[in-house]
Amino acid sequence: LKQIGATKTGGQGTRQAGIDAVLATLAGWGVPTAGLVINDGSGLDRGNRLTCGAILAVLDHVGPTGPLFDGLPVSGADVGTLAEELNSDVLAGTGTDGRIHAKTGSLTGAKALSGFFDLADGRKVAFSMLINDADAATRGRFLWAAMASGLKDLASSVSPAAIALPGA
Repeated sequence: LKQIGATKTGGQGTRQAGIDAVLATLAGWGVPTAGLVINDGSGLDRGNRLTCGAILAVLDHVGPTGPLFDGLPVSGADVGTLAEELNSDVLAGTGTDGRIHAKTGSLTGAKALSGFFDLADGRKVAFSMLINDADAATRGRFLWAAMASGLKDLASSVSPAAIALPGA
């Protein structure tokens, strides 16, 4: 974060300069920044706050091609936390192996899953789920399974707007 601050401001390698640069970049991309709180660059500060809307706007901005998309783990194909979160018990019978490209995030009391899903017609839709709850680990597994089950049935005629949650 300090390096971003130094690069964007021409020398101020401070945490605040980095935060300001990140927020300015997001605003320039059209990402809604209301409600965002960035206290550090590691993502481990419990005061950090993101919204699903902000994450979706970033995913829409970068799109389902390029380095970010290419670097996302793929369900049923990669090892790591995505494989642990979307294991065979969660994805059993959903037909979503290889169709979810996503990043997980976990802290005690918080879980996240955001990325892209391949629709039957080849289009990719962005999704983001954030859980802040003492029982986030259990709720996460339930929500990830429900998501996988729901996504498997999406027909090629479904528009991304039709599956968006209000206020997301």
